[in-house]
Amino acid sequence: MIAVENEIAVAAPPSKVWRLLADFAHYRDWHPFIRLIGEARAGAEINYEYTSVMRTRRKRYSPATITRFERNAALEWTMGIRHLFQHVESYELTAHPLGTRLRHRIEYRGVVSILFRGGPSDAAHARICEADSVLRSRFAGKKPSPAGKPKAGGGKRPRR
Repeated sequence: MIAVENEIAVAAPPSKVWRLLADFAHYRDWHPFIRLIGEARAGAEINYEYTSVMRTRRKRYSPATITRFERNAALEWTMGIRHLFQHVESYELTAHPLGTRLRHRIEYRGVVSILFRGGPSDAAHARICEADSVLRSRFAGKKPSPAGKPKAGGGKRPRR
């Protein structure tokens, strides 16, 4: 398994951040890389549209399943074939003195996940940092800073 994650503080209560995350129809308004199409509920089959982190940067489509849906606390979806390759993306929300602590995580599981070491996992980390910056800016009223290469010691790096 290879995992990348990012944690940010959002200046809004978990209920407001949750509303944004659970509103799949409006992901295009704030998320630069993915679209979720379908019903936001536990066990729902959804369509996951994403921009590839590989060189082509093409839009890809895949069926996915909502594997965790805890109001104001957690959202997770999984796509792929178990044991071969799975992409698991999750958001966890906890109350924080500034509003909400948001933990965004992507795990690549299965025997094919080895292909996501190095460059692809670094690219995935940069992309979740960029998406999280845009999400935070929705509540701060500020434009997000451009995504750059994660700084040494900043955020959590891919686990190998």
